Amino acid sequence: MKTDKLKLMFWILIGLPFLISSCEIIPFLPKPSVPDKYNPNELKFDIDQFEANIVSSLGNQWVGYSYIINNEGDLAKSGTFGNWKQGRETKPTDLTSPIYLASIDKAIGTTSLIIALRTYGTGLISMLDLPIGPYLPPVLGASQQVRSLSFRNLLTHRTGFPQTVDGSLANMKILASSNSVSNNQSFSYSNANFFFIKYIIFQMANQNLLGLNTESGQQAKIKQFYSSFLQTRIFTPTGITSAISESNSVLGYRVGDLPTVEGWDIGDVSDMLGSGGLYMSTLDIARFQAFLNNSQVLLSKLERTTMYLNYLGWGDINPFTSPIVGTQGTYFSKQGSYINGSGQGVRTIIMTFPKNKIEIVFLANGRGGNLDSTNSLNTLFRNAYDNAWN
Repeated sequence: MKTDKLKLMFWILIGLPFLISSCEIIPFLPKPSVPDKYNPNELKFDIDQFEANIVSSLGNQWVGYSYIINNEGDLAKSGTFGNWKQGRETKPTDLTSPIYLASIDKAIGTTSLIIALRTYGTGLISMLDLPIGPYLPPVLGASQQVRSLSFRNLLTHRTGFPQTVDGSLANMKILASSNSVSNNQSFSYSNANFFFIKYIIFQMANQNLLGLNTESGQQAKIKQFYSSFLQTRIFTPTGITSAISESNSVLGYRVGDLPTVEGWDIGDVSDMLGSGGLYMSTLDIARFQAFLNNSQVLLSKLERTTMYLNYLGWGDINPFTSPIVGTQGTYFSKQGSYINGSGQGVRTIIMTFPKNKIEIVFLANGRGGNLDSTNSLNTLFRNAYDNAWN
């Protein structure tokens, strides 16, 4: 285990000058003003204890993992364990190798859509409950039921789309023709909701598919435009340099795999952009968290607060009925899970603790351990945080 205690200067040295030049540090959520006076009974947060709680709770039931703890937009703690690759090409874990994010990309996808609503429309607040129909490309052939879905229901998994990892244009046409979806259905987690994001932004930006007569050509143009949108609107402004849709820097394993067992090269995941589809380093996803929660470079204060309080893009289990509540309020989590038929894959999570603007990023390349479940990881990080107040 290696742990580094770094603050704002670290970000500056690796190319994050925006925290002092472009970021206006503002409250994550509005807080009532209170008299500034000493309270001897008030609990204090111990970030060293938070890290120690995390490391001891994680144990060694992983192939490899890395983590970063941000404090008010600054990198405060980081650590690694194990290997990104085993066998003859053994590669120890680090903070700079791109790893498949899986569904924590939904936080990025949601942010991109909010930016698009502001850029090409009238903004998140006025458009959240509007139907997505006018912003779906004709190539999808969307049914009236799909066209009637609202942005809110799409971003909160309340449409009735089945779960799928197939984001190809051919499958999107099948999903878009559905007559069984509707607004305000019970929460049912589905990647399909977020696959639509790149198509919506493509149409909102008045792009077209003229001259492209094959699905492969049409899909390539839509993905290329969305990737360019992410680059210009999110990655470049925040200094993110590792975002890519294909990388073999980190392989997926099953806990217990012998060194002779070949790891899983997940490959090109660009079809899943908006819902998954991105590899990114631990440093860069922590950088995304820092800018999302502590500046107006990506979202305005109102947009960000609306995103969180309405659980747009957040939550893996129905957050409206099962929010993550601890001793210091409500916490917000987004997890990623990707696994193959051999039980190999990745497990990822980003989590935000609004009270004192703490963020955690955790990326692991092993599946099958005792903590390999949504509830287990949410509980682990919630308890580690709660038990760091003394």
